Amino acid sequence: MDLEVRPLRLDDPAWAELTRTGVGRSAYHCPTLVRSAAATHDMDVVAWGAYAGGELVSGVALTQTMRGDPRPLPIMSYTAPVYRPSPSTHRSVIDRHSARTIGAVLEPVGVTIGARLRARAGYADIRDLLASGWTARANFTYEVHLDSMTAAWDAMDDDRRRLVRRAERHGYDVSVIDRVSDHDAALHGTLTRLYLEQAATYGNSDDPDRAMWRRFVDDLLAAGHGRIYLATTADAEPVAFQFAVVWGDQAANLLTGSMRSHADAGANTLLRWRASNMLHSEGVARLDLNGAPSGSAGRFKASLGAVLTPRWELTRPDPLAGGHLTARIGRRVRREVAVASRRRRQHRA
Repeated sequence: MDLEVRPLRLDDPAWAELTRTGVGRSAYHCPTLVRSAAATHDMDVVAWGAYAGGELVSGVALTQTMRGDPRPLPIMSYTAPVYRPSPSTHRSVIDRHSARTIGAVLEPVGVTIGARLRARAGYADIRDLLASGWTARANFTYEVHLDSMTAAWDAMDDDRRRLVRRAERHGYDVSVIDRVSDHDAALHGTLTRLYLEQAATYGNSDDPDRAMWRRFVDDLLAAGHGRIYLATTADAEPVAFQFAVVWGDQAANLLTGSMRSHADAGANTLLRWRASNMLHSEGVARLDLNGAPSGSAGRFKASLGAVLTPRWELTRPDPLAGGHLTARIGRRVRREVAVASRRRRQHRA
């Protein structure tokens, strides 16, 4: 199978289909999300596809800095190539297929020293990448499995299930906003306030660019891939929200916020549970919670029944940066010393 690698258009229907059904797919591969995330962070998008007989078999779309360095944004948990599965049932053939298809689309990326990718651990054979100079470092995210809502309910901590029931008794409700026309200035101000209050709870003083955030949310809503889940009191006061992207059978949390004063009443827990049910009704099988931090934020995600999921951070080191340059110089010096010593021994002989 000969592969032809060429630039890929994000609006190519074949790319949309591959990112919905291919191996390594995720909600973060949604073309609208990639394009909007890049635009709102003053970055470009570079995309490559590998074709066999005119059919797209693998592809990668990366955000890159103005200098041309591919960099995953913090909001993007997965950026690695997606590929069509091998029709074979033999493990050796499957591994060769994955190595070849992802290696092909990473060839033009690999020449850009300093590139970084994120992938689900174990989703492909990356030994050839490691042999060609890439490095892999493990980190984690949390995922809620939504194949069965009975199993999802059972996976939640007992205290979380009690909080869901408590919130329902107190009259809290959860609604979904999936149209850009419903995302007005007042709602945007409410979401920003809830985000900042939650950030302060976890010691994060980050204040987002309001206009950038509004554009990002509106882009996904307008394309039909964004969902704002909003928890309100019995008096219709918004107290928590969750903004997610939906792509095929995958979804991911992108932004969240909540009022701490309503935590003991279960508002945020009810929000997460109801949002999961709504996503399940859309056919979503996995909800990525965008990271697995240590401390209270990580414990909260785990208590929702989320599964700790390993992932790879793949990096193409810059040999001219820091320790890499030192290592190269050290190796060269050792080689030259060894050659000089050999010559001295030969001369004495």
